[in-house]
Amino acid sequence: MALLPPQFLNNVAAIGRPGIDSSEIAWIGTGFIYGVEAIGARSRLLPFLVTNAHVVAGMETIIIKTNRADGLPAEEYEVDISEDSELLTFHPEGLDVVVLPIPEEFLDQGLMAATPITEHQSLSIAKAGEIGISEGDGIFAIGFPMELVGYEDQIFPIVKQGCIARIQDWLSGRSRHILIDANIFPGNSGGPIFLRPSSTAVAGTKTNPDSYLIGMVSAYIPYRDVAVSLQTLRERIIFEENSGIVEIVPSDVIMETVNIAAQKLQSNAR
Repeated sequence: MALLPPQFLNNVAAIGRPGIDSSEIAWIGTGFIYGVEAIGARSRLLPFLVTNAHVVAGMETIIIKTNRADGLPAEEYEVDISEDSELLTFHPEGLDVVVLPIPEEFLDQGLMAATPITEHQSLSIAKAGEIGISEGDGIFAIGFPMELVGYEDQIFPIVKQGCIARIQDWLSGRSRHILIDANIFPGNSGGPIFLRPSSTAVAGTKTNPDSYLIGMVSAYIPYRDVAVSLQTLRERIIFEENSGIVEIVPSDVIMETVNIAAQKLQSNAR
């Protein structure tokens, strides 16, 4: 029995920041592999790593760690993303998403175990309306919170459950974000969010047997409480805690960015 397709777990990568010593890596975020059809070649997928723009902000080098399909230990790839690099593609509206091309041979030769997520596995606004997505529907958040990456030979992402907290703003076109209710921590940023399949529904609504990519974690919305001095009436201390409400970048924003990256990649290859 499975509520989450097993291939989604191997599709997730840990993103790290190299330390002074090359053996010291701080695992700061999560990414996942998304594939888009090459122009004029339906059977050929161009793979990309998707994560948050804020995960890579200010960095010149990142470490990407993924499982391999050939049975060898998990691989760590060091990638130069310095300012003069043309590898990165950001969303044109400045939304919290960035895309990095993955060499096709990495998948063809088994260097990555990922099976890229594609557009038909992603939840568009039209698809969400068709299957009747609403607040309260279950979700899975996959990633590497608090540097819980796994073992040297294989990485194991953490799967957390939650629900959609507010999606009507996105469905109506008022917002380019979705809110979920889930406990997200540092390291989850850039991790994919999947719809939980359900065979039950209230009368007059639809059931959903499939899991779709809804989006990816951007950041939790903190609860802030301010202590004010009785003498000066100035703020003295700000208490902040995880509210459990998380802002996610929707799948349509991810698709837009990947398509821009694919066009750029193929234009540069000509």
